Amino acid sequence: MTYGVMLLCAVVFVAQWLSATFGGNEVTAALWYAPLYSMPGVFEPWRMLTVMFTHSTGFIFHILFNLYALWLFGRNLEQAIGRGAFAVLYVFAGIGGSLGVMMWAYFDPQSLVYPTVGASGAIFGVLAATLVTMRAARVNVTSLAVLIAINFAIGLIPGAQISWQAHLGGMVVGAAAMWVILATRGVRRRKQRVAGLVALGAVLVLASGAYFVVAPAANLVA
Repeated sequence: MTYGVMLLCAVVFVAQWLSATFGGNEVTAALWYAPLYSMPGVFEPWRMLTVMFTHSTGFIFHILFNLYALWLFGRNLEQAIGRGAFAVLYVFAGIGGSLGVMMWAYFDPQSLVYPTVGASGAIFGVLAATLVTMRAARVNVTSLAVLIAINFAIGLIPGAQISWQAHLGGMVVGAAAMWVILATRGVRRRKQRVAGLVALGAVLVLASGAYFVVAPAANLVA
């Protein structure tokens, strides 16, 4: 599953690059996510999924870092929890990243129109899940915690053009999904694990429709 995600990201990146170089950047524009796409009347929720396979075509290290992080941490995490659980965790973390971007618009309505690209939310979810797993196994997590902290801090640098909101959302959801998986380990608790992940998925779906209840600008005025 990890190699499959890496391959899909690579294929999408090539398509993005070709589109940006020889066309009008149509591929990236069709896949990226901005909070605007969660507004009523413009609702395109699938972008919360497609964005997790996109990368910046102007900065090659963006995709290289994400692929390396997946190769380094994704394989071990997948081996520990299984293909199915890893796939669910990755997708949930990716959606969590999009939700982080979406929820920030409540504090900064101008960010509604700013598109983001990248699997970074899902990647940070994998890192957070790995941290939770290591902590549960009573393994020293200092090195990984420092790595996560440094990479998260880089996104806070003014002008870095890195979505720390996606990183934060991915980490929170990735850690939550991992907690559910660890809390329901064992064949006999499979139904509980499925129920827990379904419940978490339902929360993410409901959260993705938050703008239908309270729009960012309206919330700010209130």
